Amino acid sequence: MSSNGENTMTGRHTGLVTRMNACTENPVLRIWCALHQIDLVIKSAAEELAGGRWIMFTWSFSIFLRAQANLITSMAVKCPKKTNRWTHLGRLLQFFKDHRRRIVAYTETHRPEQMPTSAWWVITFAVLPAINTINVTFVILQNRSLLIAQQEQHIHMLISSLVAMFCVEIVQENYDDAQYVSVGSMRILVDAIVEHIRDQGSFAIACYSDLDANDKNEIIRTVARYAISLVTGLMGVKAERDGNNMRLENDAPPVLPAQLITIRHGKFVSEVLEPYRTHISSFWSLEDIDQTEADHRDLLNLYASDQILRVAIDRHTIETSFDDTWNCAPGRFDKLRSFCGSLATVFTNTTSIESDFSILKWEMTKTVPA
Repeated sequence: MSSNGENTMTGRHTGLVTRMNACTENPVLRIWCALHQIDLVIKSAAEELAGGRWIMFTWSFSIFLRAQANLITSMAVKCPKKTNRWTHLGRLLQFFKDHRRRIVAYTETHRPEQMPTSAWWVITFAVLPAINTINVTFVILQNRSLLIAQQEQHIHMLISSLVAMFCVEIVQENYDDAQYVSVGSMRILVDAIVEHIRDQGSFAIACYSDLDANDKNEIIRTVARYAISLVTGLMGVKAERDGNNMRLENDAPPVLPAQLITIRHGKFVSEVLEPYRTHISSFWSLEDIDQTEADHRDLLNLYASDQILRVAIDRHTIETSFDDTWNCAPGRFDKLRSFCGSLATVFTNTTSIESDFSILKWEMTKTVPA
């Protein structure tokens, strides 16, 4: 069952998904779209920047630029507008970066009171690489052929990229040290943030150099807190949710050969097959279910003894489709493949579901007949 995170949908007592779950006889996998969660993380981190002042000026400055007909004509491009998707913030910041010289010259001449400060420019340049990195993952997660079972690995890779970008460290104890900016169990070296700002080019370096010592210190802490906020928020993103709409700590059922070969046969039977035995017994014979068990045992044995199969499975990546992964052994493990193909985690992500609804244009009627 897939939904957004609204209490009316996922509330632990009267939420729609909760009530539907209570009516089912079979195991239910609850999903909260990972893309929506990432969008909320970006929103929260952006709104906390500089106490909310940075994002307020960013939006107001974009409105100002969109109203300047002469500037638009001379540049032959219009400033992107605010949307309800916070990942589009990257497009706006990229516009500011690409056209900064024309924007500064025009604003200084026609509306100097709207001129962005050096501090605002530094923050803008510092956060843009992070948002661009997130947007790359966002596009990947929108792939209609990507499985829910593959999403978590992409999110982990995104977190690793941001940790490396800002040199985020996880520590056992939080203690005061002037060399670091610490938030909770994470910290970033002050020099690492300075180097990150310098990596954004001469304009960012010039704006940073214009600041006095106190402003530089505040900018460093602002960017560091932003980075830690992103990492912390993304670490909580997971499509699979429990009954309280919290991230599901246990892994969702595996559906790919590369996942299945890591599971002992006894665990596969008790934790993957057994929860669905009653349900599949309505459609499969006992012999079919026994063959599913046998297929998993054979998969483990062949992976250990057949080098060709082992190489084929090991070559699969998180981008490999369901059919391609199982086609490594054509004509083998048909019942196991069919069983895995029926599990919820084989479905593509919620982007495809939203697309289907957009195509069908289905909406619930405003009045429900008695």
